[in-house]
Amino acid sequence: MSKPELSDHLQSNEGTNQAERPNADSVERYRPRRKWLPDRTHRAYPGGGDVDAFGDETLYKPSLLGSAEAEPQEVRAGARSSLRLAYTAGPAGLQSGTRVEFGMRGQNPLGAGGASFTVEGPEGCGVRAAEHAVGFVVDAGQVSEGQRVVLTWEPFTWTPLSGRREFKVTFRFGDGLPEQRLPEPVVVSVTHLPAQRLEGVLPSTYRPGGRIRLSVTARDAHDNRVPLETPVAVTGGGVAASGYMVEGRAVCELTPPDRTPMRVTVRARCPDIECLSNPSIASDDLHVYVGDLHCHDFLSEAEGYPDQVYEWAIQDRRLDFASVVPQSHGWHDNETWTITKYMNERFLDEGRFVTFLGYEWQHTGYGDKVIHYLGGDQPYLPVDDPRYSSPSKLYQALRSSDALVISHHPAYPAGDWCAPTDFGCIEADVEPVVELWSMHGSSEGYDEADRPLVSRDPENSVMAALRRGLRLGFVAGSDTHSARPGGSAKEPRPHWGGLAAVWAEDLTRRSVFEAIRARRTYALTGARIVLQMMVNGGLMGSSLPEAEIASIQVRAWATAGIRTVEILKNTRLLRSCGPFGDTCEVDIRDRTEGPAFYHCRLTQSDGHLAVCSPVWIG
Repeated sequence: MSKPELSDHLQSNEGTNQAERPNADSVERYRPRRKWLPDRTHRAYPGGGDVDAFGDETLYKPSLLGSAEAEPQEVRAGARSSLRLAYTAGPAGLQSGTRVEFGMRGQNPLGAGGASFTVEGPEGCGVRAAEHAVGFVVDAGQVSEGQRVVLTWEPFTWTPLSGRREFKVTFRFGDGLPEQRLPEPVVVSVTHLPAQRLEGVLPSTYRPGGRIRLSVTARDAHDNRVPLETPVAVTGGGVAASGYMVEGRAVCELTPPDRTPMRVTVRARCPDIECLSNPSIASDDLHVYVGDLHCHDFLSEAEGYPDQVYEWAIQDRRLDFASVVPQSHGWHDNETWTITKYMNERFLDEGRFVTFLGYEWQHTGYGDKVIHYLGGDQPYLPVDDPRYSSPSKLYQALRSSDALVISHHPAYPAGDWCAPTDFGCIEADVEPVVELWSMHGSSEGYDEADRPLVSRDPENSVMAALRRGLRLGFVAGSDTHSARPGGSAKEPRPHWGGLAAVWAEDLTRRSVFEAIRARRTYALTGARIVLQMMVNGGLMGSSLPEAEIASIQVRAWATAGIRTVEILKNTRLLRSCGPFGDTCEVDIRDRTEGPAFYHCRLTQSDGHLAVCSPVWIG
């Protein structure tokens, strides 16, 4: 048998292709996996908000598409300025029927500019503004290489939030052709204002004998971090320390005096500004951790890459835990869930920062809810799947996992675009706590003047739900759509947002999750108040045996003077105490007269609130 020539196996190097070599791999090497929701095709948000070109394997040359630019390329946060976007056609040109969109994730991410702009194209070519999007459509003729189409806005008030804003420029050609996108985004840099204040954050509680970390950031009038480079000095609370602020942030290690409540003064030397930190309280057993259980990134109809949202929570707000969850609007695609899961694991740092995997089950007649998992490689259960299309079906499925559910902005009226929570369907073993407020406003139902929702029905409030017999603890969240957990100066709704505080054994997923499930929680508007309420020895969230007398103890350490401490029985005011300084102790006794539940509501002199979960007796 003669030796085969090389050409018998491979084409000559002079040929245009090489013969395909056998694949040494095989499917038999791998354990088969079920595809999750394999038949779903992607559905874009209205107006092209996905800011991506969803194509097939078809390759194209983006260099032929042309280029685009913005003017100005830099603007101050909150400034009043016009905007001009210009597209210059490349060698491929644009044929009649082409739609070009300048997509940017989020809800009004540039500020008050809205969608009111004018479009000007080359002579002999008909162009018009695209419907429901920032962009244009070529109606007649063509845009040839070198010709420009310009979109112009009248001066408007820009977003108060600093950072990089990216327009992704996509092309839709119609006739079933795949979308294409320019090789680079168009970038506008929104810059911060001068430093106006410092923010010093201590852990809310500390273990006696250990060291704690003080986080200091420099902020402008809109809460943007200002990248100062300056020394900082820390005094008060029985400690003295110094550090150096880099990129507007410093971390100082402190050793607290044994068992002494701490508040420290932080001073920056250039410019000469100072702040007083939140209180930090010694505790031998349970500790207070503060976080945000309702955050969104650009995988939702919101701003910010996932890492930016997590980094804001860690570096700028110094939160202890966060849930960054995709809005599903009925469903989301597999890629969104994959990114969500892996970013969630990427930022988990137990002992310093805890993440929870979750998604928002929303836009149903039952109200919006976020499902939180303890962890693991858990599935997303879409609301448009008949298996998970009602709360009872969802609860039944989730009972096979470590999961809990939290309803959000429940007090909207029936028939509203954002449906109210149907409290008649809640099963508290899976849904143990409810959100009192967020950037939507308050659904508490105690003070109707307090941060009202755009529209609301008092019968759908949390207080009304408690009066109906539900045993629900309290949290708050930001529902941020601006990549800023803990709340932001610019959100789609008019309010700042809120935070959740928990009494947990330590800063781990298991411990914080168990604390939420046990309702050892309270809601904050933002100020890091340490609030402790005990009834007959049971901490907030407890269910206790029947008793004739309720012995109620409230201890609080606030960030400002305490205006009132209101103790409520069965959602009605039992006793109002105050004013106090920035600490208080309240002890009262009450005859229960049958089954009863108690909770307290603390209001600071600056308006910040803390509202704790009830304790039930009987």
